Amino acid sequence: MDHDLGKKLVAERLNEKQGDTINRMLYADVKWSLPGDMLKKVDAMSMLNSLEVRVPFLDHRVCEMAFNISGDRKIRNGKGKYILIETFKDILPRSLQSRPKWGFEMPISKWLKSDLRYLIDTYLSREVIVKQGIFKYDVVETLINSLITNRFDTSWQIWNLIVFQVWYSNYMEG
Repeated sequence: MDHDLGKKLVAERLNEKQGDTINRMLYADVKWSLPGDMLKKVDAMSMLNSLEVRVPFLDHRVCEMAFNISGDRKIRNGKGKYILIETFKDILPRSLQSRPKWGFEMPISKWLKSDLRYLIDTYLSREVIVKQGIFKYDVVETLINSLITNRFDTSWQIWNLIVFQVWYSNYMEG
């Protein structure tokens, strides 16, 4: 198994484009991450919900123009999308101009505290964890208590434990 394959593939993609580091990284994203990951997910979810999604900033003319702008003009004071924000600053609310990047995260923390709480009770109960003998229940309990009391957001650790437990019960126990 070639453990350096990922590094090799990234290096090859970065070397396809001449120019500054920022534009080479953006080019790799446009050619690799967007079609193979993000756009595929958006396409699948939009079709599933009968939505028509457009990506106007990926029009080939916009991309060609954007790659003609040097990378140092695209990022200012560590903030990306500088040109885009400057272009539309007169029509964008000020709160959007300075807001950090915001993805489309699932509200897993909220769900685990409400509608999906039964998953914690079912798959991460003391009885299940102790009987299985893989995880230390006191650690799992601390993660759960931290989430429920809003002390720390441990929702993704808990979600990963639940996913493991479902897999384990389906493929290792039965």
